[in-house]
Amino acid sequence: MLSHFHNFAKSQNFLIGASLVRISIALLLLYHYLIHYFQRYFLWSDSGVNVYEPKEAAFSLYNFNNSLAYFDLIYHLGIIVTIIYLLGYKGRIISIINYIFYFSLYNRTVHISDGGDNLLIICMLFLLFANTTAYFSLDAKKHQERLKANKTSFFKDISMIFHNFAVLACIIQLCVVYFFSGGSFK
Repeated sequence: MLSHFHNFAKSQNFLIGASLVRISIALLLLYHYLIHYFQRYFLWSDSGVNVYEPKEAAFSLYNFNNSLAYFDLIYHLGIIVTIIYLLGYKGRIISIINYIFYFSLYNRTVHISDGGDNLLIICMLFLLFANTTAYFSLDAKKHQERLKANKTSFFKDISMIFHNFAVLACIIQLCVVYFFSGGSFK
């Protein structure tokens, strides 16, 4: 049993699924950014329905300045970063940047968000440790070249272990959420 666990941890698993999750999340984030585009000031800026005190609010890039020009800059950079994330360019770096931008927007929506936003943020955090650009991305060719080189290194082994357990953590999180939301406990 220990050898099965070792083989699972050190082999590349869930690469196509992780890439499809990246695409799905990116499309969902783009939809979120664009559907609210004309209401963005009302929903998230300091001049809208929510007034934020930077000292009291959670971390958000939007809290550093309260001008609308700065708000637009951060909002539009978030859209651009999400498009780059969708295309799968520079996977790990862009994943972190995308997470920061969306987490900043998420922290501004405490009054209008739902449980789906919470689940999305948690899964995005787990996927920071996963290889989501192995397929269907601009970096997919680079991944295939690394596979052909077939070099084994400590960093590659650790990277695969983190990838496998990050995807597994997303699966477990979804199972737990749907288990408790689907049951009728009295």
